[in-house]
Amino acid sequence: MTVLAAHSTETTPGTRKMMERTISGGATFPVIGSYDEVAEKFLRLSQAGSDGMAIILVNYVNEMPVLRDEVLPQLERLKIREARKHYSSASIP
Repeated sequence: MTVLAAHSTETTPGTRKMMERTISGGATFPVIGSYDEVAEKFLRLSQAGSDGMAIILVNYVNEMPVLRDEVLPQLERLKIREARKHYSSASIP
C-alpha cells in the first residue's frame, strides 16, 4: 500500500521498485497514491462489496503512523470504517 510506500523515506529507484513488487505480489491489489487517492480506492473497493482486507506495510515502523493518522480517519469520514473515539500510538483498534 503505497500510501505507505510512497511516503516512505526510502526513495532510491531500486527501493521503489522493490516496494512496488512487494505491494503488488501474488493475488494482491496494490493501493498506491496520496492519502486521498488511497481512501478513494478503499471506498471503491467497499462499494464493490469488499467488507474487509489485510494490509501489508513495507516499513511497518514508519508507515503505521501514516495509516493511523492519515488514512484511517479519512476512511471514517467516508463511512467505510467505524469511527473510533481515540487513537493511541500504542495500539490501533
